[in-house]
Parts: sequence; structure tokens; C-alpha cells
Amino acid sequence: MANSYVMHFVAARQRGQYDKDLAIATQDPKSPHMAFLHAIASSLKALFTTDSCIGTDIMRQSCGGHGYSVYSFIPFLYHAQVAGVTYEGDNYLLYQQVARYLLKYPGFADEHSHEYAGTLTQILHFLTQKLMEKIGSLGRENWNRSI
Repeated sequence: MANSYVMHFVAARQRGQYDKDLAIATQDPKSPHMAFLHAIASSLKALFTTDSCIGTDIMRQSCGGHGYSVYSFIPFLYHAQVAGVTYEGDNYLLYQQVARYLLKYPGFADEHSHEYAGTLTQILHFLTQKLMEKIGSLGRENWNRSI
């Protein structure tokens, strides 16, 4: 239940940020705001659909044999949640796109921290730092050319 509230409030906040980023991106098509928006939306879609699928399966298993019964309506809910993992972009692909963004624009969250003050920017900053540590000796320039 707590995950549902988190998803609801994060999605509500992201809708407001979406409008701001879209206005900036339409004024300046070369700005990195659209890429940032896509990275956040992709990561949230992948995370939320995976979590809801897992939560629905836990609910089904908690009901024992009744969880499989059509009368519980859980099988219909479960099938709808499982489909969410693949439509509008498979989650594996979306996670790869987010990783690509983090490698391509590692400084964006720092440069625009005044616009994106909040947890999502902190998460992106943390992930960027960890990825850059993993890259290590190859250097950012080599990664940018390969991406």
C-alpha cells in the first residue's frame, strides 16, 4: 500500500515537471531538458510497472488457491499488470535507455539542480557517480563516442 502512495505522489510531481520541461524543450530543441524528461519518465515507467507486477503477484500468492480463482478478480488484474511491463517500451530496454542517458549527460543534474531540486535529481546524481566510478580508466569521452 505504501508503494502505491509513493507512486501516486511521484507521478503527480512528475506531471508538473513534465509541463515545465516540455515548455523549455519546445523553445530550445537542442536543450538537454527533453532527454532528462525522457530518462525520468522511462525510469519511472519501468520501476512502477515492475513494482506493481510484483505487488499483484504477492497479493495473488497471499490468497492461496483463492488467488487463482476468477471470482477474486486477481487473475485479470495480474494479467493486466504483467502486460504493463512490455507495452510502451519493454522495461529492460527502458533501463538501458536510462543508463545511456546517465553516461551521456552525467553533469545535467548538477548543472540544473536549482530547477530540479528533489529526490529524483539526487538519485540521478548518485547513479551517475556510481557509473562514472565503474567506467574508471576508459574515460567519459570514449563512452560518449560509443553511445
